[in-house]
Amino acid sequence: MKAVISVVALVLLTAGAVSGRQGKSWKRVHAAQIAYVTDRMELTADESEAFVPIYKEYRKEKRTVRHEFCSENKDLRSAGGEGAAKYIENDLDYQEKVIGIKRKYNEQFLKVVSPKQLKKMYAAEKEFKAMLIRRVKQRRDYHHH
Repeated sequence: MKAVISVVALVLLTAGAVSGRQGKSWKRVHAAQIAYVTDRMELTADESEAFVPIYKEYRKEKRTVRHEFCSENKDLRSAGGEGAAKYIENDLDYQEKVIGIKRKYNEQFLKVVSPKQLKKMYAAEKEFKAMLIRRVKQRRDYHHH
């Protein structure tokens, strides 16, 4: 539990720089995410050693697909009419790709962790993302007042 609190503190300290989208800040956030997720999964040292390289590849693949989607659709995001329809189609395609990545890595994860631990991983990812979003919003609100 102390490790989770420490990781949360780290995330909160580094999240402010995220809004600037600086590479070094993102690396710290990714490192904090890995620490948070593995802590929440309650991995042994051996499990962590086997899990983390797979998890890094999983995150990298998901990030690549996300960046491709965002760069290809930046002009469609606020479009109306046909542009909006195209954005929706592209978003559905993106979500299918993410599900494909999850299915692909699910098998690999289950070779090194239990189903219960994998379930905790997905929950921890959602928790971490929510914490990060809250912190970025707090920083934005603070700087706008």
